[in-house]
Amino acid sequence: MNKLLSFHLLSLVSAMSIAAPADDTININQIFVQADGAVAVQSTINLASASSLRDCANGASWAKSWAGFPSDKSYDRMFAIMMSAQAQGKQISIRTDGCYGSWHKIISVYLKP
Repeated sequence: MNKLLSFHLLSLVSAMSIAAPADDTININQIFVQADGAVAVQSTINLASASSLRDCANGASWAKSWAGFPSDKSYDRMFAIMMSAQAQGKQISIRTDGCYGSWHKIISVYLKP
């Protein structure tokens, strides 16, 4: 019984660590907007933290540098920050959690000073 309980607790802790958000600081290489309004950014380097936690594109190496979010009014401010960062050549920190299609899903953006 104790071994079974230990196994279940270990499985739960492992699952929680896999589902954890990841933080990466990036320079934006390019911004992509789909016709449906979905937005993605490509970093100049791979998103090391996000890529170490999840594989959103079944091993496709190109996906390790991409992150995005769906079309939704609530994401407008994040899009504005990303456009500003690219125009100014500044870094942003992005927090991703899970996947949005083949991209790491962005849940927050911080414009670095």
